[in-house]
Amino acid sequence: YTGDKISLFQAMKKDLIVKDHGIRLLEAQIATGGIIDPVYSHRIPVEVAYKRGYFDEEMNQILSDPTDDTKGFFDPSTKENLTYLELLKRCIKDPDTGLYMLEVLDKKAFHFQIDRQRQASLESKTINVTQGHFQGQTVSLWKLLHSQYFHEEQRKDLLKKYQTGTLTDEELTTFIITIIKEKEDKNISVNMDPAMKDTEVKQHHPGENIQITLQSNIITVPVGEFKGLKLSVWDLLNSKYISENRRKEILEKYKAGHLHVEEIIRIIMSSIEEVEGKGGTQQHGVIGSEVMEPTSTTAGFLQPEDQIQEALNSINTDVTTGEYEGQKVSVWKFLNSKFIPEGKRKDLLSDHKVKVEEITQMINNRIIKEDEKWSSNIAESHINETKSSDIQERDQRYTDEQMQTTLQSTTIDVNMGKLQGQKPSIWYILHSEYISEEKRRELFAKYKEGALSVQEMIKILTTIIAQTEDRWSKLQFRGLRRKVTASELLSSEIIDQSTLTELTQGRKTVEEVTQLESVKRYLEGTSCIAGILLPSKGDQSKRTKMSIYEAMLKGILRPGTALVLLEAQAATGFMIDPLKNKKLSVDEALAAELIGSQVHEKLLSAERGVTGYRDP
Repeated sequence: YTGDKISLFQAMKKDLIVKDHGIRLLEAQIATGGIIDPVYSHRIPVEVAYKRGYFDEEMNQILSDPTDDTKGFFDPSTKENLTYLELLKRCIKDPDTGLYMLEVLDKKAFHFQIDRQRQASLESKTINVTQGHFQGQTVSLWKLLHSQYFHEEQRKDLLKKYQTGTLTDEELTTFIITIIKEKEDKNISVNMDPAMKDTEVKQHHPGENIQITLQSNIITVPVGEFKGLKLSVWDLLNSKYISENRRKEILEKYKAGHLHVEEIIRIIMSSIEEVEGKGGTQQHGVIGSEVMEPTSTTAGFLQPEDQIQEALNSINTDVTTGEYEGQKVSVWKFLNSKFIPEGKRKDLLSDHKVKVEEITQMINNRIIKEDEKWSSNIAESHINETKSSDIQERDQRYTDEQMQTTLQSTTIDVNMGKLQGQKPSIWYILHSEYISEEKRRELFAKYKEGALSVQEMIKILTTIIAQTEDRWSKLQFRGLRRKVTASELLSSEIIDQSTLTELTQGRKTVEEVTQLESVKRYLEGTSCIAGILLPSKGDQSKRTKMSIYEAMLKGILRPGTALVLLEAQAATGFMIDPLKNKKLSVDEALAAELIGSQVHEKLLSAERGVTGYRDP
């Protein structure tokens, strides 16, 4: 026990919170955008959560394969135990606010209930859904009837007809498919209307529906870093295996109906297999390289424009001869070295169908030729040059090797940024994002000349790190409870180095980066279950909107049902006022009379999933 701020999952591990209660809150966090890091006040990708100890394989298994015992939420209309994501998918999106509202049938106005035999029949009959929220899934008729596609009065009417036999299984199935198609076609039509597009995206956040759908599709990953784990399609799309541009392309095609979930899964699996299959140790003559191929479905071909440098920079090779002997050097560095003439380099980079393997092999051949030429010159120097010049040549090689050895063995204590608490070598820092190529060459030259000592080098590098972090820290994003720096987003793998560079150089603004779907989901999350919709007694087609707490006071929700929904709100960021479309802390919600004093303490406890638990 340290007294430090710890996450919800860590609090569960230390028995500071009951496991079942913790699972409910953790599940709600994942369903609304991701696990929350209370130290830095934003959500994080699942692979980062693993690294920081905020998640593990056992918990992943529990949440991926829930049982009735672990389904901690309750549908008051159907009396079913559900996961938070299942209940969220039954909600209706408020067209005015974009919030998700749970439709609850007023028990005083509802006297019809289908018998268990017919309910079981509807639960056993399934449909392969080809579009919308359940695209690519096999879903029961019962589940579809209780989804957002059917309002309460319509559902009640269909169940009555089915109960009395005036509606057959086939007719009900056809009707359900027709309703889904009509509603999804209408959504697509609205979203594709140029005059409405910007307004719809701004007000309705259509990406949220896509996220919920992709989060509900779980894959057992067969290979790679996540082998054996059950992860959602959404998490894999936002992992290192899919580039940002590729992810945007996939989501745009999926939104437009040009891709199904099964096709997205195939693309992801293909990318993982490419990275892991071709990313292992490969022999290319002299170079034994560990190749990380560009994440794409183009079988190792380089991508055009700005993706080329990023892809080739990620491919590091172990060189066993020549000038770079004993070093790991990127293919990009080789392309810009003396081994490749400028004309040839331009030809290679302009030809997007040249494979990585072909470039690497060509570099091997040039290294061999250069090494042979160097060896030949050394042999010739024994005849044509003086002995002192031969010794000077060998001394120069020894000096370069000695310099690298010294800089690799000397470490720096870093107390800020992504390397905080670590002791990287001087060599590592010199080749990190903190040091430009020009600055690195300058420091190398001064060190070799003797104009710079190791201690002076450490002082310079420490100053550069501090200045860089200070510059990055001024680029701040709005987190859940405080500002989040660009540096933190980089270390959390939410943005990459190229995005950070664009920010620091002014080529992108904080607002532009915030609006990226891959960033927004971690800073803001997506809508939780914000409130309740109650069909009006006079006109069942109209609905009354109210908060969860108000629904509890009016007897529409049981206290236990209401409490877990309110706790889920608190643990996912904020208490929600669905009438005013406001986000409030628990204390602010009490002051605004959005909640009452009888639930205040319990909601403060749940809110620690956002603000952090204290390790006693």
